[in-house]
Amino acid sequence: HTYASGNILLNTTSNQNISNWFYSLDNSTNHSFVPGIFFNASNGSHFIIVYGNNSNGTGSANLSFFVNF
Repeated sequence: HTYASGNILLNTTSNQNISNWFYSLDNSTNHSFVPGIFFNASNGSHFIIVYGNNSNGTGSANLSFFVNF
């Protein structure tokens, strides 16, 4: 996916009740968030991992994307 701006919406959903959401951009530190926030990314290729945590454990999904502005 290519974005024309570095201000990117991070909107997630789950079929389970998630108590805590975290993301890691380009293998950096995990950041807690509430779905529907915006985060900033510089020009170029990026990799994001999103984690959802509940009483059953932690699940994750990942996505590669490109910013070109």
